[in-house]
Amino acid sequence: MKMLYIDGMNLRYLVKELNEKLTGKKISRVIQYDNLSFSLFLGKDNLYFSINPNLPLVYIKDDKELAPEKPMNFSLSLKKFLVSALVKEIKQKNFDRIIEIIFGKVDELGDYKEYSLLIELMGKHSNIFILDKSNKILDLMKKSTLEESSQRLLMQNAPYEELILDDKLSYENVDEETFERIKGKLSKEVQGFGKYNNDRCKSFEMFKDLASEEAKPTVYYDENKIVFSSFLEYEAF
Repeated sequence: MKMLYIDGMNLRYLVKELNEKLTGKKISRVIQYDNLSFSLFLGKDNLYFSINPNLPLVYIKDDKELAPEKPMNFSLSLKKFLVSALVKEIKQKNFDRIIEIIFGKVDELGDYKEYSLLIELMGKHSNIFILDKSNKILDLMKKSTLEESSQRLLMQNAPYEELILDDKLSYENVDEETFERIKGKLSKEVQGFGKYNNDRCKSFEMFKDLASEEAKPTVYYDENKIVFSSFLEYEAF
């Protein structure tokens, strides 16, 4: 069953909503449920993260799950660096499926520190990092796999390097001539484009207007069952 459609172009709507709702709020509690999911509590808001390869996502949950009896390793780092920290800004890296949440806090010595939570929502490559202001990895949720270790160093105290899965064009650098050359192959050629936005952009005008289009959250049903949802309307899915 298909659920929420999040390519890079759709992700910007989620980031905008989270930024408006959570900026200025303080982290009061952390719960890690398993090796792939956890929540940050900001007052009454439960900001839930999952890097399950089948459906990596970030959203505000209504329900609150019970914490495991024994805290898990990544949650200890989340508590150390982020509890009592204020959300300064939530932003998207380019038009890619990467969210950065920037926090500020005063530590036990009275020094002001900034940290980032970097969330890569990239299928089997999904991961979450805690970074300091210099982009050094303080901890990461999923340690290095053999496949990824040849591309970048995934370990504490290493500099963070962005995962480059494909050599794609930046959306902002696609002109009309380039668009006509790659039309119908946008999901393979342009950063942040998934299948449905590829099919949606039948002209260069539609392609350029996509970045400024207002969100139109839509839920699609089949025999009264939700089969698909997105921040934009699509003719077919």
